[in-house]
Amino acid sequence: MTIKNNFAPSALVPGNEVGLRFGNPANPDLQLSRGVFDMSESRPERAREAMEQLRIGLGEGPAEKVRSYTPQLPKAKVAVIRQFVEDAVTLAQPLTKYSVETLMRPVMHFVYWSVFVLGYELTPELFEPDNVQAYIDEAIDGKTDGTRRNYRAWIIRVAEVVNRDRNPIGSKPLNGRGMEPPY
Repeated sequence: MTIKNNFAPSALVPGNEVGLRFGNPANPDLQLSRGVFDMSESRPERAREAMEQLRIGLGEGPAEKVRSYTPQLPKAKVAVIRQFVEDAVTLAQPLTKYSVETLMRPVMHFVYWSVFVLGYELTPELFEPDNVQAYIDEAIDGKTDGTRRNYRAWIIRVAEVVNRDRNPIGSKPLNGRGMEPPY
């Protein structure tokens, strides 16, 4: 399975494809909609249209849950990142078993922390593996190991779609133990 990388101009080069570890990436709207993360004014109109088709494809229930999610974060700052987070979750949801409700909270809080605490630009690069791990280790340090593992898994599923060039493969266990079969 391969997906065209539409995040950067170099993605337009034939053969610039990246494998995805889960899901069925054959949906042309999914492939096209990745261009929505090009935050420039010249963002392809076709990418916006494809993202809208993905939103419609979620169905009214999940799409409404994405739109109506209200985090306990400063409203003005959430307004700055909301569209980016909604696009990221909408893009990832068809390729994962997790619901939009499951993904919205950790992704919203992760993006908020990355942008407003660390100063990252609102680009797919904030989904770097080291940044995801720093969030898990530092920002939600008071949570149980199980909660931290869940947050990391949810954010990584989104990162695998949004920032495929830095796909966080082979993350380390939080408790120092190795993974046991069947995982």
